[in-house]
Amino acid sequence: MSSAATGTSVTISIKQLGAKAGTAYLTVTNTGMSESGRTGVKYKAE
Repeated sequence: MSSAATGTSVTISIKQLGAKAGTAYLTVTNTGMSESGRTGVKYKAE
C-alpha cells in the first residue's frame, strides 16, 4: 500500500483488494493522539 497526503486529503493505492466488491476501512493515527473514527470507502469488483 502507498499513500500521499496534501492538506486535508489523502490518496491511497492498494494493489490487490480481492475479486469481489467491498469496503476498505481507514483510520488516521498520530503520535500522542487517539485514533480517528473509521471511514469506509467502497470499491468495485475486479
